Amino acid sequence: MLDKLGSLFSSKIDSAPASKSVSTEEQGQFSFLKAFGNVAKAKLSSTLTSVQAVSSEKYSPYSADLNELQLDVPNLIQGKNECGPTSLAMVLGYYGKNVSKYHDMFISDTVGHGPIALRNRALERGMVVKEQNNGSISDLVAMVDKGIPPMVLGLYGGKQGDGPSLENYIENTKHAHWMVVTGYKKDENGNVTDICFNNPNKADPQCWDVNKFKEEFWNDTIIPGCHRYYMAMAPKDSFQAKTLHAAFPTGNKYSEAFERLLNAVNKLEKTFYTVEAGYNKLDEDKKEKIKETAQKVADKAKEVKAKAQEKVASTKSKIKSLFS
Repeated sequence: MLDKLGSLFSSKIDSAPASKSVSTEEQGQFSFLKAFGNVAKAKLSSTLTSVQAVSSEKYSPYSADLNELQLDVPNLIQGKNECGPTSLAMVLGYYGKNVSKYHDMFISDTVGHGPIALRNRALERGMVVKEQNNGSISDLVAMVDKGIPPMVLGLYGGKQGDGPSLENYIENTKHAHWMVVTGYKKDENGNVTDICFNNPNKADPQCWDVNKFKEEFWNDTIIPGCHRYYMAMAPKDSFQAKTLHAAFPTGNKYSEAFERLLNAVNKLEKTFYTVEAGYNKLDEDKKEKIKETAQKVADKAKEVKAKAQEKVASTKSKIKSLFS
């Protein structure tokens, strides 16, 4: 390609009519183009060698014609419950943003962060953000083909408990996780076989079979009605931002009810961190009293639950005896 580029520049320069009067500025432009063409020819061999050396690791991030595509997204390791901020930092770093202090994005990470909290931080940093619920593998591949690494929310290791119980919610909360999709692999027929991603919990990038990716991570989240959710972003005025606007012409791809749900989750998150910040400012004696009170409440709740279970068991036994 560089050889053709050099020949093209040289042919255009050489074919310029000799009788035409050329300004000093135009002469400078022609000289630059000719020099560029010569350098391209001279360096062609070493350039091709370099491309071949890295081609097995990284591909052009904007081509959809390759059976294997990997965006050059920095891989960062999270702290406790920092998968959201760390994933966001990876995406911002991919776009050249300074993420050296990404740990300071939030005042705390005790219970992690939901979509709206991360969206707001991205908007503050000059990003265009689009979101979709009930997405597909094809949607993720399309984002990668556009040079956009989407953030995905799921349950790492799959759903741990089913049903609307508090125990299941708490258990699933432990496994809620954000990751960044960085690429994919296709078979000889062009079918996507693997999704590649940066996992804030792992030191090295990973690739999973698409079925494993969906079943053990992406199909479910702790947010009711949230399935195969992803967030895509790009800097304002970038060509990726233009493709995002084209892909989401009417805004985020989910219902108004789902947006209200995300806002409710965000309010709960903000309330928790506000209370936590206030608690952290208390002296140790007051903290100890609060812990004691909380423990008494928890013990009382267990006692009430145990009595209720006993009463239910007794009632079931009486009913059973009536029909025996």
